[in-house]
Amino acid sequence: MNKEIKHQDTYFFDAQLALKIAKEQNRVYTVGTITGLQVCYYGGDFSLKDAPKNCIFVPLENFYNYFVKTENRVPDKFDFYNSPVEDSEIDDFRALLKETYKAISKEHKSLIQVYKQECKKLTVDFSDKKLRIYFTVSRDTTVLKYVTQYISNIMKERDYEVYFHMPNEMGAYFTLPILVKYHEFNPHITFNINYLNNEYLNDDVINFVWFQDPMPDLLDDSKVVTRDKDVLLSLSHQIMEKKFLKKDYYIQKSCVDSKDFYLDSSIRRENKIVFIGSKYLDNYFGLSKDNGKKLENLFRIMLNEKKEITKDLILKYSKEYECDFNNILYGPLTFVVREVSVEWLCQQTEINVEIYGRYWESNKIVAPFFKGELLHKDLVKVYNSAKYALSSHPGEMYLTRIGEMSACGVIPIIYDARNFDQCEFLHETSSLIFSTYDELVSCLSKTPKNDVKQISEYMSYSKLVDTIEERLKKELNK
Repeated sequence: MNKEIKHQDTYFFDAQLALKIAKEQNRVYTVGTITGLQVCYYGGDFSLKDAPKNCIFVPLENFYNYFVKTENRVPDKFDFYNSPVEDSEIDDFRALLKETYKAISKEHKSLIQVYKQECKKLTVDFSDKKLRIYFTVSRDTTVLKYVTQYISNIMKERDYEVYFHMPNEMGAYFTLPILVKYHEFNPHITFNINYLNNEYLNDDVINFVWFQDPMPDLLDDSKVVTRDKDVLLSLSHQIMEKKFLKKDYYIQKSCVDSKDFYLDSSIRRENKIVFIGSKYLDNYFGLSKDNGKKLENLFRIMLNEKKEITKDLILKYSKEYECDFNNILYGPLTFVVREVSVEWLCQQTEINVEIYGRYWESNKIVAPFFKGELLHKDLVKVYNSAKYALSSHPGEMYLTRIGEMSACGVIPIIYDARNFDQCEFLHETSSLIFSTYDELVSCLSKTPKNDVKQISEYMSYSKLVDTIEERLKKELNK
């Protein structure tokens, strides 16, 4: 189980204490259970020599100017040891600090508007010897930062000039640094995942956007504004159909990188099944908590009683609960399908089970089999050590995890989403498919007819970049 982290980014008045704590290289939570390196700021009259990178000199008189410009996280805590601030003055100091943070935020908003206007004024020449492509992603993601990096690496190999913007482990992901780096780089092409990020682009810039998740902007009633040079890709029709016609976007399924995920014959493969993924927390995609819970309970009963969950049923519930089809599919149904199928794994006695991810300690059935969260580099070891791996999503069958499993030679056992996934699944003979407890247990004594690696070959990032280049040629020839 992961050790609880209690550290915070801190401003120290005592430089030596800041240095001592910084040398410990502690971790802090940034988003969810994702961690960054603790930042130890300190004041005083002079900076320390040979201090580690996370020990940063910021005199109080320079506090505002530093945090207006930096991408580093602001301190969550002030340590008043050896402080010139008297105990009776601390409340006044905190009030002043609060006003300073407001002023920093106000200046950020002002600079964002300036940079958006300046970015739109930029011009690009597509006759340049190398086309420049700009990628930006938050490090506070579990999958998307790697997806973005894989694509950028292949584009670089294909002789594009690439800028990959992701904050370091002391940084925060916010709009101003994205615009500053964009303005400096002046790209011909941008690539985004889940966000259009098109409001600051010149009309000539070609903007690729790959929607992988049912983002609120796609499901709510707000208007989505696109440009002629926005090229939209999506994992599925479902997450796009409320806002776009099918002619407006291309289907692009998840991919896998063969450099990070591969068959490792030095690892002994055991007769066990693994699941890698987090337990979903209460987020009901626009549904009230009460309605979300009601639907969760209904779906849980149906799955355990082997009753078929159909599109017509979801449509019926969407009218009854006055919500969109996708709010139910990607909300309560997705949560329940994952949790129930993982519970089924833990209730069978055919083979050993290992569960990795987050939050499963709160499920009494799953908790005894929960091994904690994995580092990205350890995924390949776990997959290579198992005969089977589970993937359970009611709306998608070509998930990233399935490609990773396949590349590592582990047999994917996949929840049958063919009722909801509008794109044909082509690899029934390279995987095992289930929708009930009995079918899942039956899979644990079977092997697919064809090589499981056919899936990862189909889901390669190189093929995705081929597609990007094809679309790029079309845009340049318009």
